[in-house]
Amino acid sequence: PIYLKNVQSTVEVGGQYNIRNPPHFIDISDPVLRDAYYETDAVLDHLLYHYNTAPFLSRRLIQHFGISNPSPRYIETVSTAFETGFFDWNVGSHSIHIGDGQWGNLASTAAAIVLDREATSPILNMDPTYGSLKEPLVKIIGFMRNMDFTRTPYSKLGQASLKGGLRGKIGQMIYEAPSVFSFFTPDFSPSGQFAQASLTSPEAQVLSTITVVGMTNGLFSLIDYGLNHCGHGFGSNLGSCEYAAGYLQYSPQTNKTDATKVVDEVATLITSGRLSQAHKDLIEEQYAAAYQAEGENAALRVVQQLLVVSPEFHTTSVTIPKDMHARTPTAPSGNTKEPYKAIIYIYLFGGLDSFYMLAPHTTCDLYSEYREIRLDPAALLRDKMLFLNASSSNQPCASFGLLNKLPVVKKMYDQGDALFFAN
Repeated sequence: PIYLKNVQSTVEVGGQYNIRNPPHFIDISDPVLRDAYYETDAVLDHLLYHYNTAPFLSRRLIQHFGISNPSPRYIETVSTAFETGFFDWNVGSHSIHIGDGQWGNLASTAAAIVLDREATSPILNMDPTYGSLKEPLVKIIGFMRNMDFTRTPYSKLGQASLKGGLRGKIGQMIYEAPSVFSFFTPDFSPSGQFAQASLTSPEAQVLSTITVVGMTNGLFSLIDYGLNHCGHGFGSNLGSCEYAAGYLQYSPQTNKTDATKVVDEVATLITSGRLSQAHKDLIEEQYAAAYQAEGENAALRVVQQLLVVSPEFHTTSVTIPKDMHARTPTAPSGNTKEPYKAIIYIYLFGGLDSFYMLAPHTTCDLYSEYREIRLDPAALLRDKMLFLNASSSNQPCASFGLLNKLPVVKKMYDQGDALFFAN
């Protein structure tokens, strides 16, 4: 028999699926580099011109431009610009032709994204499903640029602006993507109303207690100390809080005694003019008080810190405050003569071996069973224990051992201000 390469051969599976052999250019018996180039080009062309490529890329690009849930019409418009290589922007009676007519032209694609009515209409800002959350690094870099971040001369000699490892602090960092699929999936939908409405919020996938607090701490540190490690900042440890890799040099151009003008100017830069009037009034009040008490520099820092914790800073759409009134305190229940107590939840980053932190004391019979299961070095030994008296509890041991690195916890326990929940 004679076997000719690239002859179509089809395999049927269960009478429902047809699979054909993939064509190839390389001669298996005599492979040459030229044929490898040909085959690679053929694969790339197949992927680029596939009918699903344009809408797939269009939706992803639109999401990165700040709209998490684009309409099918919007995606089709951008896809058409990608495929045809042209986008016509109509301004009044004039029409501007963008692109060169080549498949995959990014000029026409980008123009279709940012100039479409879905990206420019102010009416859509009031739609609660419009817009998106900002990516963590986009927030940081945008804030640094708008507040005129300037590096110090010695930091330009090789000191990196943002230290590595920020992904664990804010959820995102350059060159630290957890996989080739980036930091979050484009179809991520937070549980609750978003999932019920089939809406997506990709950037929400990196939000957690750690990243929210890490972002706030880092921005506050940047405002107070410049770019260094102090106050859990985004910068490297330079040995002292008096040194930083750079500082925010922004100063309002308006009359600094006018709280309204200062807040309006700074809010325009940081929140793109989307700050609600209720939030403006609150920030203006705090600026005026800080200006009178500590001067213009301290007052500006107050404005910056309040703006970076506002919802408008973290989103690309208008936010509507539900209620700006102070919450009504909850009436105490039970015996009001008892001193106030609250449960404080501490979220620790990393792993905590609870069976090494708290264990039966060596004076308890259960300690021998504990040692049989927890072999060295996983077992908490007597010389590393702090004695806890549990005789008043209904526990199987009248005494427990606490890791000796937690003397503050022991003190709180002995004073009746702390207790342990075992799972």
